Amino acid sequence: SFIHSFCCIFAAATDISVPTQSLNVDLIIPVARLLGNILAAGNCDFGNLIIRQHGFVKGFIRLLSDEVLQFHRGLTKEAAFISAGVCMFAADDKITERIIVLKILPEIFTLFCHSMFDVQQDVIQSFFNIAYRKDKYLFKAIFTTPGDPVTLMKVMTKLLVQVEDDDFRMKVLDFLEVTLENIKQPMPGIDLVQKARGIDAIEYLCYGNLENHTLGARASGIIDRYFGITYKDSPPLEPDLNWHQTSHRIIPRGERSSLVPAWMKDTLSLFATILIR
Repeated sequence: SFIHSFCCIFAAATDISVPTQSLNVDLIIPVARLLGNILAAGNCDFGNLIIRQHGFVKGFIRLLSDEVLQFHRGLTKEAAFISAGVCMFAADDKITERIIVLKILPEIFTLFCHSMFDVQQDVIQSFFNIAYRKDKYLFKAIFTTPGDPVTLMKVMTKLLVQVEDDDFRMKVLDFLEVTLENIKQPMPGIDLVQKARGIDAIEYLCYGNLENHTLGARASGIIDRYFGITYKDSPPLEPDLNWHQTSHRIIPRGERSSLVPAWMKDTLSLFATILIR
């Protein structure tokens, strides 16, 4: 099929056994974006077909490697974008779950903690899509991958205050709420958030005179539910997860500037246009 063909191209183009300088960025970026847009469209048949392709998995893991990501910033953004799509379909395939836990989570963990905001926007979507899953196996794995979970939470809570992007802030709040409700190891979610000074960051959204009252109300609800005076005396409550119903899909990349080989431009544009509609 054409998906199999593009996955094979993706695997070959990201082959790091060749000298780094021979990586064809002009080929990798449009192919990666095409596959990322197919995943972002949310079609289960296409999405599951892609993540079960050996060529795609091999190419994606290569794309996340330091040797490739340090070579070109555009590749970092495409890797972050694809990771969000992969995590959307992860729970549908146990083999893919294992690959994500062993190979992908540690890399996106590092990407999120050490990248600029534009990359973090895509990586938070990966975490968001994992949190969306009813099965919390992958979500709990985030906190047991190599890396300090407190550092992850510190980065998230810092961005709550610094980034004036309400959609991003809402995704961070969603992630924090699922953390508070579900994480017991390596320490309870409440302790994780407290160590990261998350209460101060969440309260900033409550009392920071923000124009988005929905965001303030959501933050206030989290504080009352998990850190309020009467919390320990109240029966446990389920987190507010209504956002799952409509917000878990990532937005397709669409048109962005890049150098696309002339022989591929029309073909890639055609497939991308057809598949994201």
